[in-house]
Order: sequence, then structure tokens, then C-alpha cells
Amino acid sequence: MNALELRGLTKHYKDFTLGPLDLTLPGGTICGLIGENGAGKSTTIRLILDMVQRDGGTVTTAPTETTPGVRTYTCTVCGQTRTEIIPATGSAVCPGGAACPSFRFRDVPAPSNWAHEGIDYCVRHGLMSGFDATTFSPDTVSTRAQIVMILYNLSGDTTDYSKYYVPFTDVKPGTWYYNAVAWGYDKDIVSGMTPTTFAPDGLITREQMAVLLYGYTEKYAPAYLGGAASLNGFPDAASVSNWAYAAMSWAVGNGLISGIASDGADYLAPSGGATRAQIAAIMMRYCRLTGL
Repeated sequence: MNALELRGLTKHYKDFTLGPLDLTLPGGTICGLIGENGAGKSTTIRLILDMVQRDGGTVTTAPTETTPGVRTYTCTVCGQTRTEIIPATGSAVCPGGAACPSFRFRDVPAPSNWAHEGIDYCVRHGLMSGFDATTFSPDTVSTRAQIVMILYNLSGDTTDYSKYYVPFTDVKPGTWYYNAVAWGYDKDIVSGMTPTTFAPDGLITREQMAVLLYGYTEKYAPAYLGGAASLNGFPDAASVSNWAYAAMSWAVGNGLISGIASDGADYLAPSGGATRAQIAAIMMRYCRLTGL
């Protein structure tokens, strides 16, 4: 999630005009304004803080679980500045009913079910959507394309990747996931199953999910790359692929992926699939960990 968004921000003075200015500041990042005297650095900060009247544009600060967000904009008709409060996301158990973010999906478990909160979170923040207007399919195993789309949504990247090159012959321009895969390839977050195939409809495995999240964190939240844990306590630790071992250790250590109980022991099941409900829970934990 973006902590701050500026769209078309403008301020006119007699001998100086600032903007239109667009800025996207992802959550968990630090931004510095660098420029010569008179470039508009202080004016930009004052506009963000609503200390001076803006002449146009929108300033949006994102809500957190406990703090409301604010969207401030200038009316193009009357010229007045108006402010809208964005409710805090909250962490309480969803009460259900029409106010529930996933209310329209008739197959989402009840609020008391472990899966409900993660699905609500991902729907509310625009990370996941339904298969159709009324179906979320929480028990369906996620595909590789779906996971990359979730991370693409999380990035908030507005670049048009429709013309970007990807080497994967099974990722065709115009498909719903092309921009997401092109974004991931451009950012060196995703790779193919082979140099020329991505397998967008292939079912995601738990270790693949860990690798994608780890790669995303390297690019967007490197401060959270620590905290890896030993996998030696899992009976199937040796079955984790070499290329995924570091990412799985990191995901387990940070509470993103946990063991699956079976016959009195917890197994990593690195080659096992992950349902959409499980992915939603993982993404909720990840966003709360990193503040993205």
C-alpha cells in the first residue's frame, strides 16, 4: 500500500508555479526532496501538510489499522479545498453483513473462520478480487499468474507494461496477467520455469511463493530481509529446493509460512500448493510485517 499519493498537485505564485506534481510513496519507504533553492521543496511539503492553499490536485495519505487516512482535493467547480476521511482499516473481527469487504462473495467463510480476515484484508486493499462478481473460490489453489498479479497490485506501480518485453512464449500480450508478469520480469522479481516459459496457469507451490515474496522484499522493503529461521525442525526440510532454501527460512522465521500438521509433526510441504485463502492470509501477514 502507498503511504502517500500526490496527483496533479499545483500551486501558483506571481513568479513561480509548482506542478502539476505526481508522487507515489510506498509504505515503509523514506523520500528525500533534493533540488536548488526555489525549486519548490518547501512548498511541496506545506501543500502535503495542508499548510498552504493548493490550486489543484489531490493529496492522499493512507489509513493504518488504527489511524484514519485523509484525501484532500481541490474542487474544480468552486475552487474550494475539501477533505475526506478514509476510515482506519481496523483489525477487529469482521461483523459480517453488507459492511464486510468480501460480502459479495457468497463462498467466503464466516467471520469466525481463520480465512475470513485475510480475504477481507486483500479485497479491501485491492490485492485480490473474485473469479466473478459473487465467487472468490477460497479453496482453489492459486496459480503463478495470480500470485504475480497480487504482488503487482501491492506495488502500486502505474507504469504501462503492455509493451515491455518478456521472453516467455506462454505469456501473450493482452492477457489479464501480461502487465504483471512484465512488471515482475522488469524488476527481476519473477523468473520462468524455463528461459522461455513462465507457466502462468501452473499451480503455485509454497516454496515458489516464498521466493517471490523474498524477491519482492529485496526490491520494495529490504529492511525486512532479516529474521530467517532454521528449518531443521521440520522432518521434510531436506526436500526444500536449494534455490528456495534461503527464502523459505526467511518466510518461516517471519511467520509468513508455517508448518502443516500431519501425523503428529509439522511439515513444510515445499512442493505443496497454496489455496487462495492461504495466500490471502500470507499476504495480510506480509503487509503487516513490512508496513506496505
